Amino acid sequence: QVEGLIELCIVNLDGGLASRYFFEEVCVGTSISFKGPAGRFILPDPLEHDLVLICTGTGVAPFRSMLHHLVATDQLTRSVHLIFGTRWEEGILYREEFETLSKTNDHFRYDIALSREPTWPGPKGYVHQIYERDHAEPRPDVRILICGWSMMVDDAVERLLKMGYTKEHLRFELYG
Repeated sequence: QVEGLIELCIVNLDGGLASRYFFEEVCVGTSISFKGPAGRFILPDPLEHDLVLICTGTGVAPFRSMLHHLVATDQLTRSVHLIFGTRWEEGILYREEFETLSKTNDHFRYDIALSREPTWPGPKGYVHQIYERDHAEPRPDVRILICGWSMMVDDAVERLLKMGYTKEHLRFELYG
């Protein structure tokens, strides 16, 4: 990590307005204006709960930043389960980084669900099957953060509420 460096996690989507801008128009030296975060999609402070982080695609980016913060400040002392979903194996973002963290920190667990990869040895389908299996019983000491495509987020919130989680357990950020 470099002080003052901002790293963007952008998918090059055919026909996407941001994709065209970032992948065709921006070049080294281009000035880019942006506004900082204005929402409440942040780590609980202090971290007094276990975390389940559910994401698809570039929705993993805020979780990566949160995990970097927890590691850098020696706060990765609660259970954190990152559940990442995408279509194809080539779309697994930051895979080596998260696999390494899962091997070096007993508090961190990492699962991947691929919806279209026929030879994938792990969970096939969507992220929902993983949290429904592993977090079926709501606990007061867990918080669930969800980030990704709006359809996945909406579906996850609906499923988690039906499972018995409350709005107090959930925080989410959606796009698309």
